[in-house]
Amino acid sequence: MSLDLSTTPVIVIPPRKRRPWGTVWLVMAALAASGGLYAWEMGARPSQLWTTPPTPIVLVSVDQGPMDLIVTENGSLESARNATARCEVEALIGMVGGSQGSGGSGSRSGRSGQGGQGGQGGQGGQGGQGGQGGQPQPQPPPKAKTSSKAKSGASRAKAAAGSSKSAATKQSDGPAAAAASGGSGGSGGAGGSGGAGGADTGAVVVKKPVIRSFTYQVVAHQPLRPKTQSTNQQTKSQRGGGDSMMGGGPGGGGSGGGSSGGSRGGPGGSSSGMMEKPGSTRIISILPEGSTVKSGDVVCELDAAAFRDELRAQQIRYAQAKSWVEQARSLLEVSEITLREFRDGIYPQDVQLIRQYLLACRTEKERAERTHIWSKETTEKGYRSSSQLQADFLTLQQAEIALREAEGMEERLEKYTAPRLIKNLKAKIEAIRADRFAQEQVFGLESDRLKKLETMVANCTMKAPGDGVVVYANQANRFGQVETAIQEGATVRQGQPVFYLPDPNHMQVRARVNESKVSLIQSGQKALVVIDAFPDRPLIGTVFEITPIPAPAGSSSDVRVYYAVVKIDSPGFAELRPGLSAEVKFLVESKPTVTRVPIQAIRWIYNKPYVVVPSKVETKENATNKTPSILFDDWRSVTLGLSDMSYFEVLSGLKPGEKIVARPELLIPPPTIVPPPSLAVTDAQPRE
Repeated sequence: MSLDLSTTPVIVIPPRKRRPWGTVWLVMAALAASGGLYAWEMGARPSQLWTTPPTPIVLVSVDQGPMDLIVTENGSLESARNATARCEVEALIGMVGGSQGSGGSGSRSGRSGQGGQGGQGGQGGQGGQGGQGGQPQPQPPPKAKTSSKAKSGASRAKAAAGSSKSAATKQSDGPAAAAASGGSGGSGGAGGSGGAGGADTGAVVVKKPVIRSFTYQVVAHQPLRPKTQSTNQQTKSQRGGGDSMMGGGPGGGGSGGGSSGGSRGGPGGSSSGMMEKPGSTRIISILPEGSTVKSGDVVCELDAAAFRDELRAQQIRYAQAKSWVEQARSLLEVSEITLREFRDGIYPQDVQLIRQYLLACRTEKERAERTHIWSKETTEKGYRSSSQLQADFLTLQQAEIALREAEGMEERLEKYTAPRLIKNLKAKIEAIRADRFAQEQVFGLESDRLKKLETMVANCTMKAPGDGVVVYANQANRFGQVETAIQEGATVRQGQPVFYLPDPNHMQVRARVNESKVSLIQSGQKALVVIDAFPDRPLIGTVFEITPIPAPAGSSSDVRVYYAVVKIDSPGFAELRPGLSAEVKFLVESKPTVTRVPIQAIRWIYNKPYVVVPSKVETKENATNKTPSILFDDWRSVTLGLSDMSYFEVLSGLKPGEKIVARPELLIPPPTIVPPPSLAVTDAQPRE
């Protein structure tokens, strides 16, 4: 099969179009070459592309102006008047002297006293033992005597017994005034028995006087209050009166001091358990937070029901303690009067009676001696019987016994009875005085407790201590969560802050001062306070105090920080609140006109300040501009004074108007500046 080429189609490939990139590259190369030639002519070199151009040197002038040394520290705002209201409710402790219990009634009644036995004839009767509060038993009537002398002796014994009984009934002293008198002691000895028959000689019987000192009883003082028992023991009933006193001595009828019939119940009772109640209470009402109050306004009411109940009970104990004190004072006055009565009244009278009785006994003895001598002579003549002589002899013996008894009474009274009674009365006075002191101390405790309870009731009404805004003293933990919220019904304890009263017109700042700057701050310095929340409203303050002890250092730093309290002098504004952060600028020193230079113009080399003063300035003219050329060959040491945030005070080394380099750290110090021996180094470059 042959192909027909005449019928086969022909494929024609079109030619590729060429773009004009070659012309563009040629034009760009021509422009770059012309630009490079121009830059070369202008002084540009290829090395300048990878090198840093030199920093231009700037000159500044030494001028004059004010200089203020200011120390800036941070702090927080707080109230200047310490207007913090705290809960002052104290804990309720057990009552002073135990709880109010009923005292035990007298469990032992007075026993009836036994009367003393009568004395034997011719001798002084011994005083019977006193009873203990009962009525004396009746004594049997004396037997009748046949002789006239026996009758006179019996009547004399009866009279002595009666006088002894009357003296005993008179002795009611002190708290035992209601005590029943004891039985009467033995009466004095009756006269000797009469002789058997015979005529009466007509002898005068000397009557024995009643000496009250021999029957005088001093009842021991009983404390006005019973002793309180411990909490784990039951209250024992108060015992009756004291033991009975012994009766009178020989020859005198001693009436026993009976005990009191039964002491009445004391107010002391048993001591209650000293259970301490916690010093806490509840908030009944409180003003809303943010309320503006004046001094004396009621802000918070605490629950005072328990204190009011205790106050009413304490008022009763106060009145009882006061009555005990008054009773002790009255008893002391009565005892002092009793002492004066015996020492200045009864005792001198008894001494006089004994002396009169002694004189009568001596007279009776002389008469009996004369009678006995006459009777003896008459009997010898036969005119009298021997029984009559014996009777006269017995009368003489009786007179001698009576005389010796009178002398013994005088000695007993002056040496023993009177000193003993006076000492007993003085001891009783001292006991009452000690009891009065104890009652006054108890009364003082009850009075203090009454005042404290009244104060506690008053403290339950919390008033504003000053003008300000109510801020609740909510307590938060370290995470910022409120743990103790102040609200109605919340329980507050003693000493817990309840609310604050910051006064915007009386605020202060507690600034933290670094230990390196604390020596620059003194009391009385002025300070500028800028509140972070109100930077456009600065306040003026004065340094009030600087704490002498630094604040505790944290674990991350050992830098000590002191606190400076700055009181704000200028009026505040209502938006001020305690706790706001503030910046405090302390003005340490101020000078109106000093020679000063910028801080950047000082270079410290080897701990010495230097400035660079240009010695010559030349200007090199180029085709396009004029470039100054500065020569520096004067590194001058200067003496500096104050400094602030921008300037140093120059004391010597520079004059106002001189030019210095603004940044001398860009220059290399000359080798003429060498370090001192203590700072010598081996490096070629000086160490700064």
